[in-house]
Amino acid sequence: MTSELYNLVRARITTDDLDAFKTQAKKMKDATTDEPGTLLYDFFINEESREVLIIEKYADGKSFMAHMNKFTQPEYIPTLLEMQEITGIEMPGYVADEVKGLFAQGGWPYNGYPTAI
Repeated sequence: MTSELYNLVRARITTDDLDAFKTQAKKMKDATTDEPGTLLYDFFINEESREVLIIEKYADGKSFMAHMNKFTQPEYIPTLLEMQEITGIEMPGYVADEVKGLFAQGGWPYNGYPTAI
């Protein structure tokens, strides 16, 4: 069993200011460069359909929680949530109870895929 955890977030961009959204996305991506357990953090934007796919990969659940402790600060996820509406979250990998609790507290339902082959 691998300890790596992925977080795939699908969202609809709700702000009319696409440039502001892109600026926020870049700010968040840049903020992950000093996170040793964050292996991947990318935004993919479809401007025509106003959809975004955020692909994240962490060394383990502990690294994910360290990332989330930082990113739940007002300048990161709360600001992004003012510009987008989450339409789906997929979490391939083992989701620890601490991670489950954080998602429950945030009101973020997700589909878990704990078994890798």
